[in-house]
Amino acid sequence: MDQTYVIWFSHRNLVTGHDDDAAEFLRLEKEKIKNSNSIRESVQTIASQITRMADIMSTMRDFLLNTRTSV
Repeated sequence: MDQTYVIWFSHRNLVTGHDDDAAEFLRLEKEKIKNSNSIRESVQTIASQITRMADIMSTMRDFLLNTRTSV
């Protein structure tokens, strides 16, 4: 009877160990998804700012060309 208890206890520790590993794996996967979303948002922000800067530079170029031709 004692051996049955030891086997059950060992099996329970093994299952708990796997549960801990699975929980850690899921935590890391959630963290990766969160970080990926953060990177995606950063890239979208950078892309929109580059577009905005290109528009401003285009406006400045047009202004300078118009000013130069009118002088």
